Amino acid sequence: MASGRTVGYFALRSIGWLVDNLLVFGIPLLCYRVTGGLTWSGVAVVLTWTPRLLSLAGAGYLVDRLSIRQIFLVSDAGRLALAAVCCLLILLRPSTAVPVVLVFGMLSGAFFEQTFVAGEKAGRLLTPPERAARTQSVLTGLEQAAIIAGPALGGLLLLFPPVVFVATAGAGYAASLLLALALPAGRADPDAAPSPLAGLRRTVRDPVLRSVVLLTMGLNYLLSLLIGSAPALVATRYGVSESALGFVYSAAGVASIAVVGIAPWLIGRLGLWRYGIGLAVASALVCLGLSVAPDLALFGVALGVFLALDSLFSVYLRTTRAERVPTGEYGSAVAAFGLLLVAPMPVAGATLALAGSSVDPATLLRVAAVGALVLALALLPGLARAGRPAPADPHHPHDPHHHDAGTATVAHEREDIAR
Repeated sequence: MASGRTVGYFALRSIGWLVDNLLVFGIPLLCYRVTGGLTWSGVAVVLTWTPRLLSLAGAGYLVDRLSIRQIFLVSDAGRLALAAVCCLLILLRPSTAVPVVLVFGMLSGAFFEQTFVAGEKAGRLLTPPERAARTQSVLTGLEQAAIIAGPALGGLLLLFPPVVFVATAGAGYAASLLLALALPAGRADPDAAPSPLAGLRRTVRDPVLRSVVLLTMGLNYLLSLLIGSAPALVATRYGVSESALGFVYSAAGVASIAVVGIAPWLIGRLGLWRYGIGLAVASALVCLGLSVAPDLALFGVALGVFLALDSLFSVYLRTTRAERVPTGEYGSAVAAFGLLLVAPMPVAGATLALAGSSVDPATLLRVAAVGALVLALALLPGLARAGRPAPADPHHPHDPHHHDAGTATVAHEREDIAR
């Protein structure tokens, strides 16, 4: 991969993650700030994540049948037009700011999932096998940097009218669109694309992938519950404003970048499955501590540790998926993983919307943390089977002809996209 193309690809992914984290973290904060109610913050989480589920259902199908450049151009142009319309509506009717921002977050999130799957496949095709580990390490670092910068930017933008929030996201989509124009067009081969359900079938049938997905779903529910309840938690317990919370997220998230580099060393010392289960157990215990933190400083430290563990766990998730999913089914598998892993997000938002006004958010966090801990221990036998080979897919038997066809397809795609 040429250096110029590498920089453009990394910049494209960075902008996508930055704007998405701005929306994911910023919209619940904005809704709580405008309405003063945790219920609306929970509704924001539900409405932010539900369209993503629907979008992911078809993402693998589209990405395997269209060129990556087409996916990015359509998604970025659509989001840029949406941002312009939403800014105009807010300027004309300021009282509609909350519902307009919610709709903006819903549709933008649906487009993001298409670009996420396309971006993952682009990284697989653009990167020679000998440089795959380096590329994944850089991508993980960029994603974690966006997790830090997104909330900080959101906290800053909450100091201004909501239209500035939407316009800033729109500027990010405009920059992404310009970078997408430089992507190689490639040539999709619909006839060689796997079944849309191939990745889902493999995920469900493989005991290791199945256990990893279930474990990640539990941790994602915990993370979403924390994101949705944090505005009310810090406002009522510590007297901190919603804007300041964005900077607390960012300061705490610095640890998530610092620890990524030790993931290979830990995996080498512990083994992949022990590394993963240890992170899951630690995450649940840290969230328990976070829910009872007596002051903002300890809350921030616990949040930093939680985000660092989440960063390390994402390396476990990606590594396990890369080891057990054939390259020919990778796009479909990424979409299947995304669909399943996003599912707990709206459920967490619904929990807050229904129970947030009657139950202390710290209590909800404690219950969810205990549930995640029990789930991790229950899935331990399945995760311990990581050393065994992945089961063959009866719909795509691993005979020499099938393997050669898949390898030839990937080689053809890599050659096309490198032009």
